[in-house]
Amino acid sequence: MKEGWGDQTCIEPPPTTKRISTKERFSTFHIARNPLKLPELELANEDYMSMISSPPEKGAVRIYMDPVSIDTSYGGITADTFQGVATLITPTGPFKMEGARWHLLSQVFSSSEGIKVEIQRERLIQGKMDKDPTCRSFSWKVLRQAKIAIKATTYVGDTALTAPPFFDNAVRGDETLWGTRTRGPRVINWTGLSHEDREAILPSLRLTNDWILFASAGKTKPGTTPFLLEGSKKAMTTRGKAFRK
Repeated sequence: MKEGWGDQTCIEPPPTTKRISTKERFSTFHIARNPLKLPELELANEDYMSMISSPPEKGAVRIYMDPVSIDTSYGGITADTFQGVATLITPTGPFKMEGARWHLLSQVFSSSEGIKVEIQRERLIQGKMDKDPTCRSFSWKVLRQAKIAIKATTYVGDTALTAPPFFDNAVRGDETLWGTRTRGPRVINWTGLSHEDREAILPSLRLTNDWILFASAGKTKPGTTPFLLEGSKKAMTTRGKAFRK
């Protein structure tokens, strides 16, 4: 044992200075601190509901700390959007979807009078697709790259509840989900089409070559229609996260 071990005096550590955090608050964007990129802008009307229904001509950032519920009813369907989720009251019960998706459908569906029927139809078809293990919804990142590659304006497949919104037109077989049925480059989700829908588009595929088709690789399961078209070429086969849930 060292001599004098018990005689050692305790030296108090120097007081620590309070650190100044350099982290920005979650509610403040970095760009908002740069007046050259995002200058201050005064609006004639600062009512947030008015800004949502009638956006100003110039971009402005406004932060509201308290969540707000917005009445987004349309076409006889009572709807309420809260924190990005729209809740629709339908004859078969409440139904939830993304607020942005509900806004899109309220703008692109054929009419406000027929939206109830169209929503119910798409729900039933989507329910069948969800139970079908061969049906896949491809990642929007993948679909966007295909769109850019051939400058496609039309998406073929899925339902109005899941079709990517960055296409001008969306169709499924003989049905138009939104937009118009026009000739031109197309991106096709083969797994998002029923047997009847596939048969409906095959004639047009044989007559054109400005399309990209997505299908599941591997052996064809019983009861499914494989994609076999003379003259078509397999561009690539990939493994990884090409699907979305």
